Amino acid sequence: NISNNMYGIILSNSNNNSINENIYSSNFNPITLVSSSNNNTISNNSFSENQHDIIIESNSIYNTIINNTFSNVECCSCICVRNSNKNLIMNNTITNVPGGIGILIQYSKKNTIKGNTIINLKWQSGIYLWGSSNNTVSENNLISCNTGILTGANNNYIYHNNFLNNEENAYDKYNNTWDNDYPSCGNFW
Repeated sequence: NISNNMYGIILSNSNNNSINENIYSSNFNPITLVSSSNNNTISNNSFSENQHDIIIESNSIYNTIINNTFSNVECCSCICVRNSNKNLIMNNTITNVPGGIGILIQYSKKNTIKGNTIINLKWQSGIYLWGSSNNTVSENNLISCNTGILTGANNNYIYHNNFLNNEENAYDKYNNTWDNDYPSCGNFW
């Protein structure tokens, strides 16, 4: 267990690591990958009552965030990918984030956000693509969020997502693709 710390695990220019089966609570930032930390896996961890949970930034690529649970994040974001490309965020569960964002993709491209369940984000977005293009967002469940998916960039692929009981299912004033064409089709609203 890692609790009551400013930082938990920081990987800098570090590759091919696995961070598995830990419990993080009441930290400022439990996991950070920076400075081209590549091909790392963060899986089967539990996060609760932290300020931020996972941050991947500074040209870190091919990382996988899979099968983690996040609850009661106090602010900011559960998963933040910033200035990093080609990462996979899959099968995570995010619940009860009173003031933060579930998954934030910022100034990044070619990331895949797939099969995540995001529930009860009353003041923010479940998934926010900010200044990020050519990302794929598919097969996610966005339930009881302020905004299910919010985009702030062009050329993202957003399909096969389930939107249920959100204040606003999606907000997109840019040019993104919300349908994967027949027979695959779009989203469930």
